[in-house]
Amino acid sequence: MYVNNVVISGNLTKDPEVRVLSDREKPVTVTNFTLANNEPKKDGKTAFVRVTAFGRTAEVVGEYLAKGQPVIVVGSLKQNSFENAEGQKVNYSYIQGDSVQMFPKNGNKSGSSKQQEPAADTANYVDENDIPF
Repeated sequence: MYVNNVVISGNLTKDPEVRVLSDREKPVTVTNFTLANNEPKKDGKTAFVRVTAFGRTAEVVGEYLAKGQPVIVVGSLKQNSFENAEGQKVNYSYIQGDSVQMFPKNGNKSGSSKQQEPAADTANYVDENDIPF
């Protein structure tokens, strides 16, 4: 049996990038963002992790999250590759975020102007028909 579950927390390094894949039978919303995950030590290192979300989760992330917002992402580790301008194959890893839990910075609800509380179950729901693969 193989398990591919990832749980990570961190702050968004910039506003999420939202796009709609309309070249499919049913358009799908995709959101990409990067988390900065700090080790708890003073001299700890920071890991920058790419996250991609699809469907309703992607819509909620794009609508409610902004740079600096702390979140917890639950999903699975994925790998992809592309060919760069020099013709070299570049491999990279990312997390496919199935659930994105947002919370106010420092427990304070007066953060970003985009920050609002969505309906409780909308941030965790991804319709299987929305995933393009």
